[in-house]
Amino acid sequence: MLPGLALYALLTGQFLSVLKNRHVYIGLLIPVVLVGGYYICREMTEPGYLRAVWENEFGGRFLTVIEEHSERPWFYIRNLWETRFGFWFFPAFGGAVFGLCGSGSEFGLDRRIYRLTLFAVVLSGIYLLLISLARTKCFWYDIALYPFLAVLAAVFVWRIFELLRRYTRPLLAYVFLCCLLASPVIQIYRIGYMPHETTDWEIDTHREAHYLRELLRHPELMLSGRPYVVVDDGYHAHHLFYVYRLRDGGYPVEMRCPEALRPGDVVICDKAETAAFLKRTFETELLQKERVLEVYDLKAWRTGEPVEGAQSFAGEASQTPQDRICI
Repeated sequence: MLPGLALYALLTGQFLSVLKNRHVYIGLLIPVVLVGGYYICREMTEPGYLRAVWENEFGGRFLTVIEEHSERPWFYIRNLWETRFGFWFFPAFGGAVFGLCGSGSEFGLDRRIYRLTLFAVVLSGIYLLLISLARTKCFWYDIALYPFLAVLAAVFVWRIFELLRRYTRPLLAYVFLCCLLASPVIQIYRIGYMPHETTDWEIDTHREAHYLRELLRHPELMLSGRPYVVVDDGYHAHHLFYVYRLRDGGYPVEMRCPEALRPGDVVICDKAETAAFLKRTFETELLQKERVLEVYDLKAWRTGEPVEGAQSFAGEASQTPQDRICI
């Protein structure tokens, strides 16, 4: 956002006054000291951390493709049009035109509307340009655009509402407003109160979370006295809420690396590679299977003793769940 803010200050003739304002430097100093202090302390504790941050979060992510997130330069513009903003692209564009080229003061507050519109156009435009130039493109990087685009769409709606209210029956203006807002209000309600996954990727990603939620709602389904293990074989941040809630309820639910598993565990996994490892290493009983989700009861080591790669973890049974979490 900083390049957009700098350009806006230039366009509105405030750049020098901003540079002379001591509050700007106080505001900049606070995050520099707090965040910079954290980075320095972390680098002292783990040398190489700053390099990793640069390669993963800053220059490396901007100048190179990370984790195969490679897309064409117009990736975000296409998403904006096709899925992310859809119909509201037109009101946003209309709001930019009305807000920047509106006529005089016929509706009042036009100077403030102009400044607000310019602010939204500049910040959204520069932000869109920068993320489009970046080599690494993840579809959620454009999320910061939408508050500004919503402002532009609101300017358009306000203009049309004022025209209808001023030059037609006022009731017609309110009918227009209700008709325009009915669809988004219904969508917000549906997504908020009746959410459902719509793609195979979403269904499979949340299958394990749904299973943990059912255990939370119906703990009587759990095998008595048996530790339940979510296999830490990838990204599991979306499962932690349920794991922690189950732990708070006194239920033995843990997260462990595949090699830290042992006979007696009830294992929850959602990856074929992990399931193959379990079958190769343990005598197993499949308790439940639903799409990618598989729940196994580990009966015994397949060879009668820990196999190579799992032996070093065999003595961890006496440790606490936190000790066995792999980070």
